[in-house]
Parts: sequence; C-alpha cells; structure tokens
Amino acid sequence: MHNITKNRTLLVLAVLLLSAGGVFGQAFQGIATYKTAASIDLQLDSSQALQGIDHSAIQQQLQKALQREYELRFTVYESTYKPLESLEAGPTGGSGIMVNVSGRRGLVYKNTKDQQLVESTDVFGKLFLIKDDLERIEWRLEDEYKQIGEYECQKAVYDRVVNRVQFSPALDEEPKTVTDTTKVVAWFTPEVPVSHGPGQYWGLPGLILEVRSGRTAMICTKIILNPAEKVDIDKPTRGKSITREELQQLREKKLKEMQDKYKGNDATAGRIMIRTGD
Repeated sequence: MHNITKNRTLLVLAVLLLSAGGVFGQAFQGIATYKTAASIDLQLDSSQALQGIDHSAIQQQLQKALQREYELRFTVYESTYKPLESLEAGPTGGSGIMVNVSGRRGLVYKNTKDQQLVESTDVFGKLFLIKDDLERIEWRLEDEYKQIGEYECQKAVYDRVVNRVQFSPALDEEPKTVTDTTKVVAWFTPEVPVSHGPGQYWGLPGLILEVRSGRTAMICTKIILNPAEKVDIDKPTRGKSITREELQQLREKKLKEMQDKYKGNDATAGRIMIRTGD
C-alpha cells in the first residue's frame, strides 16, 4: 500500500520547485534515455499479394523495426528529444520481403516557461521545421503508484484526439483521414521536479518516465541527473518552415502518391511500408 499523503506532499513540493527561479532553477539538468516499441496486429488474407509468405515472420520484423532509442536532454524549463543513431529504424529483410518503417525523426525542442515548441521532422527524406505553441495537455491525476527503477511514480491519463490516414487493404480506394480518440497513460516522478517528458508529452509536476498510447510504449531506461558536463539544449534550426496543418496535408499527398504508384503493381508483394509517429 502506497502512502498517498506522502505522494501528495511530493506533488506540492514539485510544483513549488518548478515555479522557483533561484539557484536550483538555474543549475538543475539531466539526460534521460527512453526505449520505444509498438506492437503490430498484422492481418492479411489469402486474397492479398503476400501469398506464400510467413506472416508471423513479417510481424516479428515489423516489431523489431519499430524498436527505437531516444535521448531527452533537459534543464528546468527547456528540453530536446531526439532518436539515437544506434537504433535508428531502417529497412529489414528476410522471409522474402522487405520491411521499411517510416516514422518521426529529427529533433523536438520544448520550452515550458515560454510555452514554445520547435520541431524538425523528416517527411520521406526532406527536412521540415515547425514552430508552434506548446499544446496544453489536460492530464487527470490518479491515486495509483508504481516503482520505475529507483523512482516512485504516479499515474496520469488524458484522452488524445489524433487524425490518421487510412488505406484500403487492396489499395483500390482513395485514402481517407479518420479521427480517433486514444487514452494516454503516463507515469511521472516528482522526485525529478521538471515538467518534461518524451516526444510531445509534458505538463506534469515531475519527469515522465513511461507513456503508453494505444499499441505504442515509451519507457525510460536510464537517468543522469546533474552530470559533470553542462547539458546543452540546442533548438533546431534546419529545415523548410511549415505549419503543422501544412505538414499533415503534405504527408497525405505523399502517401496518396505512393498508393497510386504501387496500386496494381506486383512489386507490393515484396514490400511493406508502415508509418509511425503523429
């Protein structure tokens, strides 16, 4: 049984520390490493192109390709989140097919004091730069706790609305954008009193160590607090400036071009492309 009174005291302490502007606020910094993974429920029937292929082997390759490692560098108010090169997802082969996963790359910068977000992102090989206000997340704190590594964490949830591009299995219909609502579950620790987290997640009175959204999970595997060397926070500057709405339209256009290219082409029998991220 967790001591709820103790944890609520930690929450109040964390909020006070986050709002303080003294020596602590100037010096506190750290680096957190996250591993991400997504499970795939691949359903292909005998009428589709991948006849004679071991579907379980395809699913294993997809899940391996979706495993990535990221680094979150943070001070009290600023953070950057980027993929580490060692586990960058690329094409994987085997069982007679090629699996290529396209997803979020680049750098995400957040400033919680100025409510600013700057993101460099790759869309089919071209780099774009988005400057935006931080989206405020309506977290709901729950009286549930668990240990992650050496840190005690509290649970928080919110309902995230996302737009997804949906294709017909046989690529014989126009792609359409559908709106889904996904429950996001986060675990944060007031013992690291910063309002940061992986990816687009932030806004809790403590560092977010775990996020689960649908079939995707982000889990912190290592934290270094106040390292000897200063933690540099570099705001991204590379890429063509674009709004988030324009980026979504561009992605839909590129995906439509891919669908038209491969529609009715036997080459699709040897390749699967899946996009992860937004």
